[in-house]
Amino acid sequence: MTQLRRASSFRQLRLQFSALVSSTPHEPLTYASSGATASDTARVDGADGELPTATRHASPGARRWALIVGMLVAALLALEVLTRWKLFDASKDLSRFGTYPERARALSAASGKRVAFVGNSLTERGVDAEQFAPLAGVTSDLFVADGSHVNTWYWMIERHFWKPGLKPDLIVMNFYETGLEDGKSIELGRLAQFFVGPADWSQVFENDVTELEPRVELVLSSFWATYAVRDRIKDRTLGLIPGYKRYTERMNDINFRHETKQMRAPNVPATRHALARLCERAKEKGTPLLFVAFPSLGEQKPAYDVPRATTELIEKHGHRYLDLRVVSQLKPEHYADAVHLTPEGRAIYTRYLAEQLEGVVSTGR
Repeated sequence: MTQLRRASSFRQLRLQFSALVSSTPHEPLTYASSGATASDTARVDGADGELPTATRHASPGARRWALIVGMLVAALLALEVLTRWKLFDASKDLSRFGTYPERARALSAASGKRVAFVGNSLTERGVDAEQFAPLAGVTSDLFVADGSHVNTWYWMIERHFWKPGLKPDLIVMNFYETGLEDGKSIELGRLAQFFVGPADWSQVFENDVTELEPRVELVLSSFWATYAVRDRIKDRTLGLIPGYKRYTERMNDINFRHETKQMRAPNVPATRHALARLCERAKEKGTPLLFVAFPSLGEQKPAYDVPRATTELIEKHGHRYLDLRVVSQLKPEHYADAVHLTPEGRAIYTRYLAEQLEGVVSTGR
């Protein structure tokens, strides 16, 4: 009898030890009394299929973290909706991208000769498409992206013309300085959201975005609009500060002058892979290209040189180069800065460009 009692006590101690091991610091232990039945003890360690108390009820700390994560996810989703439905519409640069597919179709469906201007703010502030059309006897439209270069222009044309099977009679691109050479930055968020898709990634990674970190940024930007335009959100927020816009314009002008000096320094041999790719693709698609050297302010006339290698590459692929670095009608008062024209300067350049393109457009499609 004594041995039976000892065996029973040993069994109770073992069950209590099991309960101690399976419990958590947040829950009080429930010890089996000497009079507990086997069924009662089984409920302590979950032997009958019930979950222990610590598992059935999350701790206050865990619930607090779940609430924080839930609120963070909700805030990010709200910001994403706000970005796509409000910021895109509020941004002049971003809102117009949504109109490009329809405008490209309308231009291509127009009768007579069709001219598409592709470029950056140089073209936007230098060419008036409505004024140009009747002067040149064509239908024309602008497809521009601020701060873009030839590596972005390729994808803009690919997205809005070549992929849908559209072909204008002429695509005109204004440039200045070394604007057709490699090494120009790409706004990855804008590229991912508006001009390329997953099907283009392999080519983008091979030619335009060759390092790991910007590749990751491109992929994230493809699905996360808030991340893609985070710099624009920052600028809009800082723009509420009085004088910030004027400060940034001044800094941009200083940076432009500094970069101009750097571009003239023959430290690194210039390459033109992006230009060659654009010219080859246009030739394959049967789309004539015209590259126009834009007039800009400078101490000398012309204000900059265009390397012979650039013009030779353009002409080798059957496209055209037009040198308008000097337009005598444009005076210093017609410039808002070193390269951008005032409205009056824009009208002068548009009229002069239409006169120069009369013969070029007639030899289009």
